[in-house]
Amino acid sequence: MWWLVLLLPLVQGDDETFTFECKNSICTRTIRPESIDYHSLETCMLLCRAPVWPRPSSMSYTSELKLLDSGAIFFEIIGGNSAETAVNDFKALFPTTDDESKGNKVTITFVTIDYQEDDVYTLDTQMEAYTIGLRADDATDGIDIKITASPLGQIRAMQTLSQLFVVDPSGLIWTLVSVDVNDKPAYKWRGLSVDTSRNFISVEAIKEIIKGLAASKMNTFHWHLSDSHSFPFESKKQPNLPKYGAYSSDQVYTVDQIREIVQYAQERGVRVLPEFDAPAHVGYGWQWGNNKDENLGELLSCFQKTPWEKYCLEPPCGQLNILNENIYPIIKDIYSEYIDLFNLDRGDRYFHMGGDEVKLSCWKEDEAFQTLLAEALNNKTLQDYTKEDDALYYKLWGDYQERVKEIYDNEVDDEGKKPRFILWNSHLTQKENLGALDPARYTIQFWGNLVDESFLDELDNILLNDFEVIMSNYDDLYLDCGFGPWVGGAANNWCSPYKSWKTIFEADFRKLQRSSHDIIDQIIGGETAIWTEQTGTGDILQRVFPRTWAYAERLWTNPDSDVEAGELGSWEEAEVRLAHFASLMSKRNITSNTFKPQFCLQNTGACVLPRASSSQRVTTSLATILSLLVFYAF
Repeated sequence: MWWLVLLLPLVQGDDETFTFECKNSICTRTIRPESIDYHSLETCMLLCRAPVWPRPSSMSYTSELKLLDSGAIFFEIIGGNSAETAVNDFKALFPTTDDESKGNKVTITFVTIDYQEDDVYTLDTQMEAYTIGLRADDATDGIDIKITASPLGQIRAMQTLSQLFVVDPSGLIWTLVSVDVNDKPAYKWRGLSVDTSRNFISVEAIKEIIKGLAASKMNTFHWHLSDSHSFPFESKKQPNLPKYGAYSSDQVYTVDQIREIVQYAQERGVRVLPEFDAPAHVGYGWQWGNNKDENLGELLSCFQKTPWEKYCLEPPCGQLNILNENIYPIIKDIYSEYIDLFNLDRGDRYFHMGGDEVKLSCWKEDEAFQTLLAEALNNKTLQDYTKEDDALYYKLWGDYQERVKEIYDNEVDDEGKKPRFILWNSHLTQKENLGALDPARYTIQFWGNLVDESFLDELDNILLNDFEVIMSNYDDLYLDCGFGPWVGGAANNWCSPYKSWKTIFEADFRKLQRSSHDIIDQIIGGETAIWTEQTGTGDILQRVFPRTWAYAERLWTNPDSDVEAGELGSWEEAEVRLAHFASLMSKRNITSNTFKPQFCLQNTGACVLPRASSSQRVTTSLATILSLLVFYAF
């Protein structure tokens, strides 16, 4: 019987007033009689729920615990060289011994299946698939584990396995007597976008973020490295970019640091995808073109021009002067360095070109740009336009995009796939301009909301024109929303309200009713996004986690969201596991925001209000509206 398993003799916990018992798949905190030994919440959760996050596609287990009573583990690893870092990270969680006679033996056997050489850089859900078979061996008092997967799948398997062992507060090690897992992700693109231009984020914090992504099986760290605010990237070929672009000389990511971050991520199954955002979102780092030693002309349009709200979305303003021929050799050098540092010539060869929020007024009212435009209008391809036509500027923008695409193509060797470029949705992706982009070469990252008809129409048109889409719609997935403004006098920032983990967990693409199933299948995944106007090294982990962990299960498992409260796929069921996972990550020194009192964690279900029925929700909404009308009437 299960309760006999929990009544194993323990060596510590005599001072604890409470213990935890598994009753009806719920861990219940009860007063501990003197005759009953103490059992931690973590041990009880392992027995009651085997609470893996994100939830595997398929997992079965025997509700019986195995105590590794020696207090140390002797590991035997057979194979798995490609998952060495994940294995070492796993082993570091437990007290270990090199003497087999002094520890319980845990044997992990890796069976490697066929794989592509660059699987970390290849978006293929099958490359991340894995199976785990775990059995307690009564003869040796040890554990035998068999993992079958590609090297990348082996990393994912170790992330699951690390949640199936518990070291309780008394130092005892527990696992289950039998577990079988067969798992693979629902979406191939699962990531987080981090901005390090508005505020510099330390290398240590970036590595902690990557560690948290890896733990939840996210596969992409999208690095928005530069913007109009700063250019914190050490460019060996164009040293003026960080010289004039960094906030200070010690707020620059050096070549060695970038290589370290990329390697750190790769060993944990995470790809680092850099973004060079242009032609807008460019400013500091490019303002030196007119220096007498350079004589390159104005590389920028409307740099720091005021009133800023007329020329950009936030200060400082700046857009590339795309008619100045001297910007293109600089862009070539940036691409060349990015390709080398971030391994962008491997695998599926994705690269993020940014490309959003161009303000035509910036070019229209920039003297240097207009001087070059007057000359350009003599070109036969532009003879049907006048300098007042918006269509002219969209054509010039499209021409720029085609040109930088060709520059990038030429920097990548001819072998393998052609690079694939990611752009944020923008005026260039709207219906009248979308023809300038080739869906075979471009993926669109959609930041618009899923409420406004204009955004929904744009998304539909993008999908109908066969583009891949990565979802980052701000009404669900922006992590910087719901705080006070940093410009202006409004009560909240532009994308308020705050996006709770529940909102993010329930961001199910299948709810997009306007599009057919076939079109929805073109959505390859999504990213949460943290823009750092109001975030820095000191608080970024709390802003990112646990909300990005919530999205990890949406993208990995994609649970059915149309279920009753408490069922698999419901936020009520997920909350218990997410809280447990966040607590587990805290013990592993991965910081996250606290989202429940500890009382709620120790008393499952005690802090959840029953769901309102549809009729109750309508009644509540009407009552709210009436109360507001009464309030404003007086």
